[in-house]
Amino acid sequence: MKLWKTRPRFPNDSGGDRKMANYNLYYLLGNALTGADHIEAADDQEARRIAKERAGAQTVEVWNGYERVGVMTQAKAKPTSRQP
Repeated sequence: MKLWKTRPRFPNDSGGDRKMANYNLYYLLGNALTGADHIEAADDQEARRIAKERAGAQTVEVWNGYERVGVMTQAKAKPTSRQP
């Protein structure tokens, strides 16, 4: 099974290639699976960052093939203090 695709580093860049890995995102609410998505990222760290951005109120598991590389939840916003 091939996990890497070769793509140009930037849209109009003629030099060098960057390998992108395929990741699956699984959206969970409690213990229930509510959805799934497919992304490409340069590495596990970038895939976890993307998952955290997409998490919303749900938990998102990040998988690369048969390996779970992260479980992400959206950080709760801190209340802002009001000035009198």
